[in-house]
Amino acid sequence: HLPQEERFALAHWDTLETGAPLLNGAAVAFDCRIVGAQDVATHRVLFGEVIGLRFGGNSRPLIYHSRSYHTLEG
Repeated sequence: HLPQEERFALAHWDTLETGAPLLNGAAVAFDCRIVGAQDVATHRVLFGEVIGLRFGGNSRPLIYHSRSYHTLEG
């Protein structure tokens, strides 16, 4: 096992407008500012306002719908 710092050092990173890290080559990144939070049963749901969006290239999007995964044709 590699220490966490070394695992992240192996990749190339960028920084989004909010200061959030972005893994270069990611299919898509939503840069959000948290605008609210609500406790629901055993979870905390965070609500964000999207302030930036970055697409990473030629990846085909993957969605989950009707209990299975699908790709979107471009």
